[in-house]
Amino acid sequence: MLNPPPSPDTAVGPTTPLGPTTAPSGGRPDTPDRWAAGAREPLLAAALLLLTGAVAAETTLRADATGLSWFTGLNDGGVGHGVARILVMGGQFWLAGTVLALLAAFRGWVQRSLRPLLVAGVAMAGLEAAVWALKALTGRTAPSSGLNAVSAGGTSYPSGHAAAATFAMLLGVALLGHSCSGRPRRRWPRMPRMPSVVGGTGAVTVGVCTLVLGYHWPSDAVGGWLIGALAAGVAARWLRPSVRHRPRPAEGHGAHRKA
Repeated sequence: MLNPPPSPDTAVGPTTPLGPTTAPSGGRPDTPDRWAAGAREPLLAAALLLLTGAVAAETTLRADATGLSWFTGLNDGGVGHGVARILVMGGQFWLAGTVLALLAAFRGWVQRSLRPLLVAGVAMAGLEAAVWALKALTGRTAPSSGLNAVSAGGTSYPSGHAAAATFAMLLGVALLGHSCSGRPRRRWPRMPRMPSVVGGTGAVTVGVCTLVLGYHWPSDAVGGWLIGALAAGVAARWLRPSVRHRPRPAEGHGAHRKA
């Protein structure tokens, strides 16, 4: 007497994969955004805290004077001076804020959400408040004052130009990148993202121009870069779509496939 064939529920076969699976698109599993990895913001905050303490303790005065003399020596007073005057405009809060607002509005229109615009606006206002709080705390004099001192009523540290340019360019990259689109983007292994490289280069350029023109001390520019990058990293976290809203791969795919 022949036994009946096993039912599909009790059938034995390689229906469920035992090893690791790949992403539904056939590539690598989705990875967190670089600004939301969780390690960079604490490092940036620690570096900013250490630098602010060094500035307040007057330990950067000699290095600032030496570094500034080298940068101002690059100012030829001709075409280079004019180019630096134009590039440094990228650090104006009103200009950087306007460009960032347009990018956030575009991303919000694509997503049909006010979240990008609200996040960018709140983060920009918070950055402005934090910059002026540090200026009041350190009282760093500007090079144009003829004094190289702290706690003297100055407003040079940190550089608002460097902070605004860094924040606007890095957050602009996040607004137009993978963290907001909700769609995986093909990544080239061991290759940096070109928009991030361009944004970072632009932020560094604005800070260097403030040194060439004699607007700020080197520590001012570094402080602006740090606080701008920190604010952009925190804001980029809030731009990422919620995990519970992300589509999940189908479970048990092929479990009921007939041989």
